[in-house]
Amino acid sequence: MKAKNLALLYLIFFWHFSVYAKSYPGISLSSSFSIKTDNFYLQSSHTNHYSLAAVYKRVVPKQVLYYIKSNLPDWSFPQPDLWDAKTFEYYKGSKSLANFISADFNGDGVGDYAMILTNSKKQFAVWIITSTSDGLSRTQWYTDNYEDKIKVVLSIMRPGIYFEEISDLPDPDPIQIKNSSIEIVGPDDLRFAIYWKLGKFTGFRIKN
Repeated sequence: MKAKNLALLYLIFFWHFSVYAKSYPGISLSSSFSIKTDNFYLQSSHTNHYSLAAVYKRVVPKQVLYYIKSNLPDWSFPQPDLWDAKTFEYYKGSKSLANFISADFNGDGVGDYAMILTNSKKQFAVWIITSTSDGLSRTQWYTDNYEDKIKVVLSIMRPGIYFEEISDLPDPDPIQIKNSSIEIVGPDDLRFAIYWKLGKFTGFRIKN
């Protein structure tokens, strides 16, 4: 009787698992499994190691994940350990990470997104994805190479008056930024602004 009950329980479990697996093709019957979430994987094993999805799924909207997968196949969100751990933790917020921020960058009243993505050539780039009447559109900025770590992060700039760092102009003209904008922060006092002006994104190095 006990063997029959165990067999019945196994059949019920297997049936439920088979139905669930049809919704998540990446899942398999093993002690270590992965669930495919758009272009990212949440891995679970005896070591309880969690990778990309656990970090990015919380803050990156599903439509943005799908857009990247469909339109930027050579680019993806990097592992968080490409940043210094303290740096990545410092920039964690309710809707932001060291490499993902969201605000209305072009002043149309709809949320936009800026992110650092990487490719297989060990390059990273700042991609801006804006919401339009036709869906989403993209702009690429600031492509660079990296070795072991990425040394820049993203931050939201508030509207205001800023000055450009120009070596041959000690007193440059002020630049008025009207919308929330994107700031790239890096070593050697790097502060680079990307903002919306006359229907497109433009940028400058901020004077400290």
